[in-house]
Amino acid sequence: YMVKAVSLSRWPKEAGDIDTEIDGVMQDAALSITGYTTFYVRRESDFYLPEERGSEMYQQIGGLYRIMADET
Repeated sequence: YMVKAVSLSRWPKEAGDIDTEIDGVMQDAALSITGYTTFYVRRESDFYLPEERGSEMYQQIGGLYRIMADET
C-alpha cells in the first residue's frame, strides 16, 4: 500500500515529520483483519515527490508498505 503525507510548502520538513509519525505507527503494526492472521506490516521503500502547481508547491513524502496476512 502507498501511504503518504502531503503538505503545501516549499520545504519538505512538515511532510517528512508527518511521514516519520506514520511510519512509527505502521511499521510492525498489530492489525486486526477479520478472518485473517497478520504476520507483519513492513515498509519496503520510500518516496519523495515534490509537485509544483502554478505558484504552489506540494511536498509528498511516504512509503510503500507490504501487509502479510494469512486466511484463518
